[in-house]
Amino acid sequence: MDDKLREEINRRRTFAIISHPDAGKTTLTEKFLLFGGAINTAGSVKGKANSKYAVSDWMDIEKERGISVTSSVLQFNYDGYCINILDTPGHQDFSEDTYRTLMAADSAVMVIDASKGVEAQTIKLFKVCVMRHIPIFTFINKMDRDARDTFELLDDIETVLGIKTCPVNWPIGSGKEFKGVYDRKTKIVSTFQAISAGGAKKAEETDYHIDDEALKELVGPYLFDQFNEEIELIDGATEEMDIEKVRAGELSPVFFGSALNTFGIEQFLNYFLKMTTPPIGRNSSEGIIDPVTEPFSAFVFKIQANMNKAHRDRIAFMRICSGKFEAGMEVLHVQDGKKIREEADVFISSMPIRDLVGGMNDVPEKEAKIAAGLPYRDYRTLGVLVRKLNLKNKTKIKTVGNIVPDNWVYVHDRSVQLGRFQIYNNWSPYMVVDLEHTVWIGLEYFCNEGDKLWNMSDQEFSDFAVDEIIKMGMIDSKDDVLDTHSESVKKAYPAYFDTYEEIDTLIHWLNGIDNLYCVGRNGQHRYNNIDHSMCTSFEVVHNIVNGIRDRSNIWNVNTEKEYHEAKN
Repeated sequence: MDDKLREEINRRRTFAIISHPDAGKTTLTEKFLLFGGAINTAGSVKGKANSKYAVSDWMDIEKERGISVTSSVLQFNYDGYCINILDTPGHQDFSEDTYRTLMAADSAVMVIDASKGVEAQTIKLFKVCVMRHIPIFTFINKMDRDARDTFELLDDIETVLGIKTCPVNWPIGSGKEFKGVYDRKTKIVSTFQAISAGGAKKAEETDYHIDDEALKELVGPYLFDQFNEEIELIDGATEEMDIEKVRAGELSPVFFGSALNTFGIEQFLNYFLKMTTPPIGRNSSEGIIDPVTEPFSAFVFKIQANMNKAHRDRIAFMRICSGKFEAGMEVLHVQDGKKIREEADVFISSMPIRDLVGGMNDVPEKEAKIAAGLPYRDYRTLGVLVRKLNLKNKTKIKTVGNIVPDNWVYVHDRSVQLGRFQIYNNWSPYMVVDLEHTVWIGLEYFCNEGDKLWNMSDQEFSDFAVDEIIKMGMIDSKDDVLDTHSESVKKAYPAYFDTYEEIDTLIHWLNGIDNLYCVGRNGQHRYNNIDHSMCTSFEVVHNIVNGIRDRSNIWNVNTEKEYHEAKN
């Protein structure tokens, strides 16, 4: 096995999340994805009308009932690790799906509601993990709400489930008096400040050393003294951390936090990744299968069929036990002794060229370098619902409320960072609840992932943007603002600099792959609007149906020179 493949295997972590219904399992999953950059805004299990649902709850019944009824497989990258999350149903009516899914997990995260402790469905799922000798990590959630005594919670876990616990961190207070968590290893206290459920990747927090006098002042004398007494007690009364016992499923590291408020999530994730192992060997009729050996082997742990009424769909979820799976490879189906091959006649890609080529095998060095150097612009947008706009309609075009008739307005004002804004009222009357008395505008800011603007919290970004439109005279004051909503979008706009000047070389190579077609804005690294993007797909279908090999018609959609940027 080559070193690259071995490295890829070693950086993988696969775990399942188990809990009783409503303990916060799916919310925790969303926040993991948020940290990994797989999503830009965390959804909620029971979303408000203007919010989004959880990524893992995609079925109508899940959205309607606010529960997970089918297992979801989600993947994201974080701190050099490739993480697979198996989000399982918490409701007992759908527990069979969970039992199958746990076959594929190397470890499990057990989510417990701090106000309720260990509940019935948690017990059932825990027993399955024990039977499979799966290491179990405990996250006690909802510490920002009224919670049971912390020692009682630990005792509940040990008594009911029969597993020893070792607190990795420790809460200070609970409910309205929840002040933060103490990291027992670093002796650092991270203080808690509640935030809104969506958007922010990290709760607003401040770190203090346990001996810092400012901590006592912040927490208050009563809670501080109580906290110190508890620390002395747990240091002498709880199990010491033993990583071998953890990996044997005999000891559960315990963490505290609030998934809804994105607090304690990052700390938990960092410890979890250090304590867990890469994929473990799987038992088979021929003995233990070592993950870092060839050839490819896997088992199917779940088949999902006919989930979409519009399609005859069937998806097989498999756990790779060894080697590497590649599209089109021939494999042996052990049960019936037949060799099968999964392949496609045509691949149509709308993903960024940089990512497409980066995930391909045997790419020539020059073309790989061009693809890796293609630049993108990210942006943040803020939807702002206002009572009125001060912009006067000086045209003869009649509009509801006599607002300006524009859809897009570009901003040519160097005193602000706002690039452009759109007026949703003019896109469609159905985009605004009270069309006659409110205006829904979208403020668009161009930025780069990781810069100051990108890293602002939702509230900071909202305050900043609203201040700018007040400065521009679009509204009179913050009192005119009824609501705001923020979204951050990566790779929103392909840019025409860096290695873009060599893109023709890359396109020529891509066109040499007989069954690959690149479409859309990011798929062609071109400033396509929706119409252009759809037209590239139409041209692809035309070529496939008519057996046309040449791709010039596809790449010639939208070649207007005004879209291109030139260096001064």
